[in-house]
Amino acid sequence: MTQKLASEYRERAKDHLKTVDILLGAGDDGLTRYACVELRLCVEAICYGMLCLYRAELSKGELAKWQPKKVLDELLEIDKYATTPQLLSIQDPKTGEWHPLGTQDYRFTAKWASKAHNALGNALHVPTIDQLEKGQGATAATFRNRCQEYAPELRKVLDS
Repeated sequence: MTQKLASEYRERAKDHLKTVDILLGAGDDGLTRYACVELRLCVEAICYGMLCLYRAELSKGELAKWQPKKVLDELLEIDKYATTPQLLSIQDPKTGEWHPLGTQDYRFTAKWASKAHNALGNALHVPTIDQLEKGQGATAATFRNRCQEYAPELRKVLDS
């Protein structure tokens, strides 16, 4: 069941990323805000998928956390390598050479996830009075730039 849930979250993450491509590809500035939300959901889905793999080692309270940084911090308490890219390999007993099995399982760091999650979350809110007065409200270009900044990292995770 744990592996099945992890796979379901990974598929959700891939679906969110596909939706981002569709939204940004439409060329409609009004859709860029929604692309940010989809990317944010992608970050969350990847983190929950990782959380599923450690489910037996976590309490119910720990499983209820939803912010990527908190989720990943919990995982790092259990496994200091939880956010480190992994490559499974075997050693040839005759030659001592290491041979990789498959490709590297790439993962983002807790710091990166928190930064991305927070930056993309700005799309969920209207600008504050202070931001509007200073002309600092996020624009469609801001949202598009954030998507272009964070999507490649998410794609790298999901393609690994």
